[in-house]
Amino acid sequence: NNEIYSTSNGIYYKHSTDDGKISIIENNLIHDTSNWGILWSRSDGIIRNNIIYNAGTGIWVFEEASSCSDLVSKNNQLLHNTIVDAITGIYLSRSASCPGAVNTTVKDNLIYNFTNSDHHGFAIYSWYSGSDTSNTTFANNLIYSSSFSSPIRVIGNYYTITTIPSTVTGTGNIQQAPIFTDYTNKVFSLLSNSPGKNSASDGKDMGADITKVGQCPSCPVAINDLLIVK
Repeated sequence: NNEIYSTSNGIYYKHSTDDGKISIIENNLIHDTSNWGILWSRSDGIIRNNIIYNAGTGIWVFEEASSCSDLVSKNNQLLHNTIVDAITGIYLSRSASCPGAVNTTVKDNLIYNFTNSDHHGFAIYSWYSGSDTSNTTFANNLIYSSSFSSPIRVIGNYYTITTIPSTVTGTGNIQQAPIFTDYTNKVFSLLSNSPGKNSASDGKDMGADITKVGQCPSCPVAINDLLIVK
């Protein structure tokens, strides 16, 4: 329920042992960060309903190369996030020695107007020379930038939502412009004619529910009245 802005990095979480505990990052507004919105090296994380814009990389899941056996990044879920005007949308990485981000679920996100010529909107193991062992699920996401006809990178090749290799499972993805309520003023809810409207796996809109961003369900009403997101 935070607003994080005008800094190099948004949320950075690493160096945590694989103890099976669940960490949740949700309902944050992160913008104008030069490096990343969320950088994550941890297992069993749920990163959901965040809005990230004007960032380097929106969400980056990686693994510490120095401690492969202790600091794994597996079974993370990236759900219902909106990433707009980031250089790269979502990036899952690995080193030559460690297995990297594995068993990651990327579902119901909206990734729009990315500009990076290497990673594009969604990338898996971009600099790795081996095979894709990530076991990634990529489903019901809207991913689009007019700059790239193939917005997805797996290892060294680029793909559309219909040509993505079988090592990446999932259906229901959309490669069309989202049609926001007011893109200029950063109102990232979807209009009724948006292809992402009611198209998520749960029947809701793809991307974040902007009415929940900056809101704390367990907080007193007086506190939530002070938290305003467009």
